[in-house]
Amino acid sequence: MEQTEGDDTTMYAMQNEIQYDTEFFELVPDSLNLEDGIRSSEVGMRDNKQRIYMNYLSSSGGKEWEKKVKVGSFQLKVIGEEGTSTITNEDYLVSTADGKDHFQSNTEELRVVISTECRVQFMSNGGTEVPEQTVVYGEMIQEPEQPTREGYEFKGWYHDIDTTRKWNFNIN
Repeated sequence: MEQTEGDDTTMYAMQNEIQYDTEFFELVPDSLNLEDGIRSSEVGMRDNKQRIYMNYLSSSGGKEWEKKVKVGSFQLKVIGEEGTSTITNEDYLVSTADGKDHFQSNTEELRVVISTECRVQFMSNGGTEVPEQTVVYGEMIQEPEQPTREGYEFKGWYHDIDTTRKWNFNIN
């Protein structure tokens, strides 16, 4: 974890949730290595996801926290045969002394690519079906034909389901 603002400070409580796909990765037994005072647990989630929780809670004066700090490490074995998968960090934070606020911090995600072929599916939100595309990882996809739906006007393709980040087929 890394602080994004301020100097070294005191850590009173910390939480980090690392998630991975159990159809793509397998936790190597006995590979979890935690820093002093860090506790962990493993929890199975929906959709074949697994989370490793790393937590710290001080009941006294806290612990010095440098700009960058390693709270733990573990090894995953790749068991997937093709495609890509991302190991993500979710709900990570470092609390202030009173527990009412937290320090800004960030973590890094890791994407693992096994095959260079990726399947791209288009969601037309009730419009006509749009055929999927198979592209080489890192290459651009071709703009598909616009779907149609009676009573609706097609506004474009988006990165996200909330339609806040429009897709540009010339640069994405």
